[in-house]
Amino acid sequence: MSRSKSLFIAAFVLILAAAYIIPKSLSSGTEDPADTSEALANQAAIFYLQMKESGTFELEKYITATRALRYVAPQGGLINLTIAYVRFLEGQKQAPERGVGPGWELLAYLRDETDLLPDNAADLDMEVWVHLALLERCYEKADLGPEASQVSIDLKFLENRLDRQGNIASLVEILSLMGLALLIQSLFQWKAAKKLHWDMYAIETLDVPMAQIAKLMAAFFVGYLGLQFLLAPLGSSIWILLLGYVMAIVWAWWLLRLFWFPSSKDIVVRGGLDQVVMNVSTAIHAIFGFCILVFLSRFSAFILHWIDWPFDQSISNDMYRQLLGTQLSAWGMVGLTCILAPIAEEFFFRGLLLKSLSGHTGKWLALCWSSLLFAVFHPLSFFPLVFILGLCLGLVYMRSRNLMAPILTHVLWNAFTVFQIQMGL
Repeated sequence: MSRSKSLFIAAFVLILAAAYIIPKSLSSGTEDPADTSEALANQAAIFYLQMKESGTFELEKYITATRALRYVAPQGGLINLTIAYVRFLEGQKQAPERGVGPGWELLAYLRDETDLLPDNAADLDMEVWVHLALLERCYEKADLGPEASQVSIDLKFLENRLDRQGNIASLVEILSLMGLALLIQSLFQWKAAKKLHWDMYAIETLDVPMAQIAKLMAAFFVGYLGLQFLLAPLGSSIWILLLGYVMAIVWAWWLLRLFWFPSSKDIVVRGGLDQVVMNVSTAIHAIFGFCILVFLSRFSAFILHWIDWPFDQSISNDMYRQLLGTQLSAWGMVGLTCILAPIAEEFFFRGLLLKSLSGHTGKWLALCWSSLLFAVFHPLSFFPLVFILGLCLGLVYMRSRNLMAPILTHVLWNAFTVFQIQMGL
C-alpha cells in the first residue's frame, strides 16, 4: 500500500472515530429524565389508543402493564398521570390535576386553558397526535363540547398534514429506487468501459505543488475556526451564518492568490468556472447524480441509525425551522444553501482541490481526499453522510467534466433537504 493511501486511511479512521466518540462523550449522562419519562408516557398513551381501537382493552391489565414502566422511568409521575387519565376516560375516577411536562400540559383540559392547544398545524407532529387524540376523548368525557370540537379540528389538520408527509415520503422512496437502479447501471457501464479501455471518469489535473496545497488547507482551516469563534457570540441567525460564509469565501480567495495563483482570472480559469455550460447533458448528469445521492444518503442513514450513530441533536430540524421563520430569513436561507454554498463549495473542493490533488495521488485517491476535507468543514457528527455527499458530487463532476453538473446536483440536494425540514420529514 502506498504512503498516500495509508495516510488517507489513517486520517479517515481518526476523523470517523472523533465524529463518533466526541458527540457520544458530550451527550453521555446529559439526557433529560423528563424527556425519557415523557417518551414512556407517550408509549403508554399509544398502547391505550391501540387497544381501544382493536376492542381488546381491559383496564386492569392495562394498569398492571403500564405500572411496570415506572421501574425504567426516571420520573414515574408522568406514568401515573397517564394511568389517571385512562381511569378517568374509563369512568373510574375524577379528572386528574394539571399535567406536568411540556407535552402533557395539553391535557390540562379542566383549567379552561385552551390557549395551550396548538393552533398551527405546522407545529404538530405524530407525538402531538397522541396528546390530541387523548385530549379529545377527555373533553368528550367531561361534556366540554366546544373544546372537543376545537381539538377535533386540530386533529383533522394534523391528519391531513400527515397524509401530505406520507405522499412526499412515497416520492422520496421512488427517487431512492431510481437512484439504486441508476447506481447499478453506472457500475455496469463503468465495467464495460474498462473493457474498451475508455476512461469514463478522466479528469484534468492542476500543477500545484503538494506543499502549497497543504499550506492553503491548513491556513484555511485555522482561519475558518477563527471565524466561527468570532461569530459565535453573535448568535445563529441566518444573517450571521451568511456573513460567516461570505467571510470564509473572501479568506479562501485571498489564500488562493497567496499560495496558488497570483491573479483572480487564473483562479476562475483553473477552477473551471469559465467553462461552465448548462445543456441537456449537464441536466441529465445532475438529476441522475441527485437520485443516486438520495439512495446513498438514505441507505447510509439507515446503517448509521442501526449502529446508534450520535447525530448532534442541537443541529435539529427545529433550529432550521426557526431560521426559516420569516419570509426574509427564508429567502436568506435559500440564497445561502441553494445558490452561494453550491457554487462556492463545488468550485473550491471539486474545481480546484480535486484537480490539484489528482496530479499527486491519482484521481480516485484525490476524490477521497477532497471528499474528506469537504466533510471536515461541516458538522462533525454528520461526517459520514457529508463524506458520501462529497464522493457523489466528485463523481458527477468527473463524469460530466463540467462544473455546472455538481453545482446543480448540490442545489437540488440542498433544496430537497430544506423542503424536507419544512415538511417535518
